[in-house]
Amino acid sequence: MSMDAVSFWNRVKQLIKSNNTTQRGLSETIGLSARTLEIKIGRKSAPDVFEAYKIAQALNTTVEYLVTGEDSTHGEKITEIKNLLLLVNQNLDILNKEVQ
Repeated sequence: MSMDAVSFWNRVKQLIKSNNTTQRGLSETIGLSARTLEIKIGRKSAPDVFEAYKIAQALNTTVEYLVTGEDSTHGEKITEIKNLLLLVNQNLDILNKEVQ
């Protein structure tokens, strides 16, 4: 599988915004100069594996998400939440029957 560097950096920029930080803030966190990060993003050049890992950690995500746009751990969390909601719904139904 080849990495789409454009999509990688687009996801990074989206996460920078959602994490209320800046490219400069990210560069400081990952130990890269602001100019180097700016050039990498501007040229859409793929980061090395260590940079990708540091970026993912700094933005509270996974390398998998940055590379593919998908995160398999989210699927597991969604399933867990659905199961909890079903349990809550069942308990609410039981409580409603007891109250009536």
